[in-house]
Parts: sequence; C-alpha cells; structure tokens
Amino acid sequence: MQQNEKLKKELQALREENARLKTELSKSSLHSPKKDKVKARIHQEQLFLADKMKSLGILIGGLAHKNRGKQYE
Repeated sequence: MQQNEKLKKELQALREENARLKTELSKSSLHSPKKDKVKARIHQEQLFLADKMKSLGILIGGLAHKNRGKQYE
C-alpha cells in the first residue's frame, strides 16, 4: 500500500507539471524554439506517465491474478 501511495503522489506531481507546462506553452510571449522545447517536454512527460500507468496496470493485474488463484485453493 505504501508503494501505491508513493505512485499516486508521483502521478499527481507529473499531472501538475504537465498542466504548468501546457499553461506556459499557451502564453503568446513564447518564442518558437522555446515552444518546441516545451512541447517536447510535455510529450516526454506524457510518454513517461503512459509507461508508468502501463507498468502499474501490469503489476495490479498480476496481483489480482495471484490473489484470485488463492481464493480457489
């Protein structure tokens, strides 16, 4: 459970950073090279978040499968 809470906090931090970067990107004062850098950073964080969610899903699926097997023993 402690690891689950840690993952939730990391996920929330990533969401907040992503929102901050999107806000920064939407400002009209950004120059093109900086916009490209911010877009790349947002994309990188989204990929990282997706990979983390995939790993978490695999872990939870494995635990559910393991626990379900114990019910029938």
